[in-house]
Amino acid sequence: MKSVTDNPSGYEDAKADRERRVIVVVGASAGGLSPLQELFGLLPTDAGMTFVVVQHLSPDFDSVMDELLARHTEMEIKVADDGMELQPNTVYLNPARMDVEVVDHEFVLRPFDPSALRLPINAMFRSVANEYGADVVAVVLSGTGSDGAEGIKAVRDHMGLTIVQSVDTAQFDGMPKNAIATGMVDYILSPPAIAHLIREHGSVPVEAPVKAREVELVDDNLVQVIFSLLAEAYEIDFSHYKPTTVSRRIDRRLALSRYRGLREYVEVLQADQQELSNLYHDLLIGVTSFFRDRDAYELLKEELGNLIGANEDGESLRIWCAGCASGEEAYSIAIVLTELYNERRLPARFKVFATDVHDLSLDHAARGLYEEGVLDALSGEQKQQFFEKVGGSSFRVRPELRNHLVFARQNVVHDPPFTNMDLVTCRNLLIYLQDEAQFAAISSFRFALKSNGLMMLGPSETLGRLSDGFDVLHKGWRLFRKNARVRLTHRPSSSISRASATTSSPPPTPSSATYDLVKAESKGMVGPSISSEVLSGMMQCTIMVDGSHAILEIYGQAGDYLPLSHRREGVNLVDAFHGAEQAAIYTVIAQARDTMQVPFVANDLMLNVLGKQRLTTITATGYHTTSALGPVVLLQFENLSDKTDTPAGDSAGDGSREQPSEVDDDRKLIATLRRELAMTRETLGASIHELEANNEEMQSTNEEMIASNEELQATNEELQSVNEELHTVNIEHQRKVLELQEVTEDFDNLFNSTRVGLILLDDNLRIRKFTRASDRYFNLLEHDVGRQLSNFAPRVKMDNFFGHVREVMSSGVLYHVNTRHQDDHLISIEVSPFRKRDKVSGVIISIIDVTDTQMKAEAAKNDGKVSGENVQSKPSASA
Repeated sequence: MKSVTDNPSGYEDAKADRERRVIVVVGASAGGLSPLQELFGLLPTDAGMTFVVVQHLSPDFDSVMDELLARHTEMEIKVADDGMELQPNTVYLNPARMDVEVVDHEFVLRPFDPSALRLPINAMFRSVANEYGADVVAVVLSGTGSDGAEGIKAVRDHMGLTIVQSVDTAQFDGMPKNAIATGMVDYILSPPAIAHLIREHGSVPVEAPVKAREVELVDDNLVQVIFSLLAEAYEIDFSHYKPTTVSRRIDRRLALSRYRGLREYVEVLQADQQELSNLYHDLLIGVTSFFRDRDAYELLKEELGNLIGANEDGESLRIWCAGCASGEEAYSIAIVLTELYNERRLPARFKVFATDVHDLSLDHAARGLYEEGVLDALSGEQKQQFFEKVGGSSFRVRPELRNHLVFARQNVVHDPPFTNMDLVTCRNLLIYLQDEAQFAAISSFRFALKSNGLMMLGPSETLGRLSDGFDVLHKGWRLFRKNARVRLTHRPSSSISRASATTSSPPPTPSSATYDLVKAESKGMVGPSISSEVLSGMMQCTIMVDGSHAILEIYGQAGDYLPLSHRREGVNLVDAFHGAEQAAIYTVIAQARDTMQVPFVANDLMLNVLGKQRLTTITATGYHTTSALGPVVLLQFENLSDKTDTPAGDSAGDGSREQPSEVDDDRKLIATLRRELAMTRETLGASIHELEANNEEMQSTNEEMIASNEELQATNEELQSVNEELHTVNIEHQRKVLELQEVTEDFDNLFNSTRVGLILLDDNLRIRKFTRASDRYFNLLEHDVGRQLSNFAPRVKMDNFFGHVREVMSSGVLYHVNTRHQDDHLISIEVSPFRKRDKVSGVIISIIDVTDTQMKAEAAKNDGKVSGENVQSKPSASA
């Protein structure tokens, strides 16, 4: 059973008293500029939301994204700086050459490591998810690679909203496809639709904190209908989960889908299988990581070392990891065990059975494919030893480790447990179950354990009523050892029944309980293809083998047919026999694999059983599996008659019994030889058939490999050609950038040195640029670029100023006027059209203070008048 994450960090309780603020984090890479501009052009600028844009930036060039986005939004745009607090109605950009996260509502910047792979989108998604939980909106736009995919999981785990740009609208679909593949995406939309959804999401009332906004499950009948729908579709009874866990998840779906109430939502669930699937996956989101709680693993490593040291017979250790989610915990335990065996220079003999009810998580775990950021808890040596790099930032578990794990679907509350386990781990699952479900699960775990077996739970989980059945090894990390004070001969019956069952069954007897456990273990590895009716008739004396003839399980008395050295899993069953016996075993397995689920029967085989020759019939049946094991074969051994028993190699008979005649001996010998000859022919025929099939497959594979190699060579040549072209284009772009930078610097110096007030407006009369001198006339600041000039009152004594500006924009005719500043200085205003390709695309407003010029002109004029008067007065004076 998979753990249901309900924000175990307690984030929502901690933030309940503060005002809700939506944090929108947008991850974009190649091809992301256009959707970013489209997105911010449609987003509200005063909704109180905070936006963080994270890109893959080159360390060698400074980004101009702030200038590019400023043309499409009036929100203030800032490049994140260390210690800068996140503010509403602001857009933050990640800086080049720095790794950025959010801690305590502030940006934390660290110099990046050039030698390490950078996944800045994943890092930002994780940090804001931990900081803001359900108030986070994570958006993945166009880009190559897989950055953002792991971060999407973290946001979804904390009940945030996850959105991905649709593949058909993305210029580069790598990042969107990888994010969608996680199964953790709420919406797949085009950029305009993403903007619309964010607008709606930000308009959700903030008066009630998340804790108070939980679904009011007042109508038990409606809730039971939801539980019934889920149980019918997925065979899981969510009524055993704690009400707060379920209500928060239903509340999240209601909020995302915007249904008016629970009754309407139930009607939608009845008609919409996709929404039912969305709710199911929301309920089963789990939080896990490699070596989560390092101290707990150190303690577990010590106890597992003691188990290996006490295992004198060299038997394989058996581990059950219940609620394994995406597999990190199961692989962590396997790594610990491998290291312990290596330290002792012993062959690693162990098997980890990892179970869950979440099929997508099991598929992810079985693939063993993880992003590099997920492996942060591993040392460099562990990463190199147990993982192999398979792509840009992806790592796959190496086969040597993967072969020790079996992943299977199992419900710890309802399904019978495994048996003979040395260790059971179930961390942070029980806290989401009600008391009866917890009791049923822990009962299963105890029954699964060997005497003195170990069990580890989550740090917040307890044993409840079964505390007397375990000794406490470490209270803090909830490590226990099974004791003998409480004896359970079978799994205790419980009031909990499978949701889909229509009738209740009686409590199991010890014998039936043993069968149930066998059935469960078989089911865990084989899947639903083996029915209970088949298993009930085969468990008395049966051996299960995989496709390579390796023994998986030995049931009943089947071990009597094997030498002592071969009575353990992992040994090749065919190697346990010799001569005709070996040929017979090989034949029945091969025939069973060919017929699949149609039993193949080999009659009258003489096999050595505990030193005696017994006439035996073997019934072999092949089954497909749902796990990584591939097809398996069950071989049932049946002793035909005890009367045929004779000591192996002993020809002496009972003196009181009549000796058979030589004729009878000859007949028996002939019959035996005929049977062996027939079996040999069957074996030879099967071998020939198998070799022919293998040869055809090899021929086909070889042809495919040749064709693929030719395609790869052609593709490689094309890539080399494209790479050369890109290199040339890149050089040209770099040169053009340098030229543009030089021109921009010249223009900026010229623009800032003039005393003329110049304002450049675009075709929407928004501010593009302005000189420092223009501040005197409009009180402009640097972050006002992109805003409408009409938002600012001009400090000039002039009516209908903006009407004249709009007239120039529409007519393209220059306008000039002399007027006065508010301080009575005389100024000259000229509004001229800004033309681009013979089309008016804006206006230029120039304002010059002509007071001094006017005063000088008037002074000169006055001086001229005085001189004239003097000239006229001189003759009369001389007279």
